[in-house]
Amino acid sequence: MKRSFILMVLIIGIIFISCNLKKNDKIVKVFNSSPKFVDKKYVELEKIYDMNVTEISMFGKESASNFDMVIDFDENNNMYILDRYECKIWVFDENGKLLRTFGGKGEGPEEFLMPHALVVKKDRIYVFYEWFKYKILTLEGKYVFNDMAQIENPLKYETVNNNFYIFKGKVDRTFTKLQFILLKIENDKFSKAKEIFKYKYPPGFGAPNYDFYWANWLLITDDGEFYFPEDNLNKYSIIKYNKNGKPVLIFGREYSLKKYSKEARERFYSLYEREIKRGDRVFPEFPPVVKKCFRIRERISG
Repeated sequence: MKRSFILMVLIIGIIFISCNLKKNDKIVKVFNSSPKFVDKKYVELEKIYDMNVTEISMFGKESASNFDMVIDFDENNNMYILDRYECKIWVFDENGKLLRTFGGKGEGPEEFLMPHALVVKKDRIYVFYEWFKYKILTLEGKYVFNDMAQIENPLKYETVNNNFYIFKGKVDRTFTKLQFILLKIENDKFSKAKEIFKYKYPPGFGAPNYDFYWANWLLITDDGEFYFPEDNLNKYSIIKYNKNGKPVLIFGREYSLKKYSKEARERFYSLYEREIKRGDRVFPEFPPVVKKCFRIRERISG
């Protein structure tokens, strides 16, 4: 009798703990049926300066895209632009004045072949080139170090609080399914990347990506938390994740989706006519809800 009583107490305790865990693990959801601030501007952008980039060949190429991968800033707001075609780095100050250029096409210590991304981390420039190589330079362009980073299909490189984050895509053997993965890399040890986020992209690998870029949907904050759309082609909602990749909040709006315009459809068909006829690509009914997540950093001086 005593043994049965103890067993019953244990069972009730387990059920109670389980219920509490489920309750605590519940994701908070916040949805609005209408805007809280009607007829008001959410963000006002002020034009600071114009830059003459006619000598940077990358901006004159019709095939050039995803400029986020080749532009970054240092702690003094100097802008670094990697020209993928000339393999040079251009540096502008916070007023748009050209400070210096360095690099070039070749295999020398301060040269590159097939560079595809640039990241500034404190007083160092990381240039990722060819397939899995990267090279580290000083902010003045002097060679420091080079190594390998075995990261397949990188879509975005970002540094937050001295940690690297890499957002990449992964396809299956049939090249039909697509998965997005976020990796956290501490102390520049690319061989010990920690996977903190996975997302199966519903349309798959054959979905169009001609007027938006998947990596722009991701926003990582300074404390390591990050945001990503719940279903960017079908829902007006964004999921907030903690720094370990656990979803903690879903928020958004409740209203009908807007279909692609006639002009957008015609442009899509003109670009992918062969793939459409083969059945390799299908035009989505709705455009992405979030085209790009971005944050504004406030500078306080004095």
